Amino acid sequence: MRRKSSPTIKRYIYGELFFISTLCTLVLTLLLLYGNMNRHHEELLLALSLNSSLFTSLILLLVPYAFSLALPFGFSLSVLFCVGKWSSDREIIAMDSLGFSKLNWFKPTILCALFISFFAAVIILHWAPQARFQFEQKKAEVVWSGFDSIVNKGDAFNFKLGSHKRFEALDTMQSFAGEEITKLSVNIGSKNEDSWENLRILAWGESDSLLCILHAKRADVTKDIEQGKVSLELFDVDIEKADDFSVGQQNHSSFISFKRWNSPLVLNLSDQAMRLDSPKMLPIKQLLHKIRTSDSSGFVESASAILSKNIMLAFSPVILSFVLIPVGVSKPRTESSSQLVFGLIICIFFYAFGVLFSELIGGPGWGWWFNGIIFLVFGLTKSLKLLDIGS
Repeated sequence: MRRKSSPTIKRYIYGELFFISTLCTLVLTLLLLYGNMNRHHEELLLALSLNSSLFTSLILLLVPYAFSLALPFGFSLSVLFCVGKWSSDREIIAMDSLGFSKLNWFKPTILCALFISFFAAVIILHWAPQARFQFEQKKAEVVWSGFDSIVNKGDAFNFKLGSHKRFEALDTMQSFAGEEITKLSVNIGSKNEDSWENLRILAWGESDSLLCILHAKRADVTKDIEQGKVSLELFDVDIEKADDFSVGQQNHSSFISFKRWNSPLVLNLSDQAMRLDSPKMLPIKQLLHKIRTSDSSGFVESASAILSKNIMLAFSPVILSFVLIPVGVSKPRTESSSQLVFGLIICIFFYAFGVLFSELIGGPGWGWWFNGIIFLVFGLTKSLKLLDIGS
């Protein structure tokens, strides 16, 4: 004779799941937060040197993004850990011998997963994009504050260049230098709001070898705060090539003068320029409005792909629970660490296959839906077999 579900059993299951999921989510949040801090370490160090409260606000704005990924996967890890623990401690067998069916602990676990999924959806689709947008705004303020501080002090400032920062003015300078320019060092003689005077720009190559020196009597300055760029229109330019420059001694040099440089010299203050129109920074309501009203098919496709990805990540606790519960019962835990590692591998596979299918299928995120359906069908098949339903 099967008994109805016991409130005591439900409270026990809810308590175990929420306690373990809290610990797992906390650890994953700290790990993801550290990764994001390392990614933006230059801006964070600059903020710390300018204002400690500014540094703190940047860290706090990184938390929602880290938490949005940590919560669904943290709960999924807790499901595998708890079910493995119940199985290895023979608690499932004990409940079965007392007349309680597997549904008595299976249903509360799925209900917990549903609750976590809806909570995660709010964070992933609304809170995290807002925080990311605010972080980029705050980061731009930090970069510009640091830049203005250096300029006001009259110190030299450096700009590292990459393949994604090519522009016509730099190509002209590079063709004159004869080698790839990897860094620019800028000194300003004097300045006012819209122009700088007596500039000296040093172009460096690999291994910090000096390639050429550019002198400009005047530069009209245009600042793009959103994109983190400074554009310099150079006038009365002299450029000197250093064929060999070492230990303060130059063997010979070539010298060319221009009344005006052929195109603006664009300097990037940040490696990641802020894009206010990026779908990654739009809350769900604004994102749906943009998708409905945008005339750009490329934007609609990328925005829809991001929306699909976020929905699948939000409801991954439900999808993965159907997979992890049968796994936890069939492979009772031997060591807590190995159980968590195995669960983490499954979570990584879910994310990796989502990215892979999204790349292969393309379109507005069909790959993420395909990945979610595969995991869900596989999990439902295993769960129905575990519950002896339809057999």
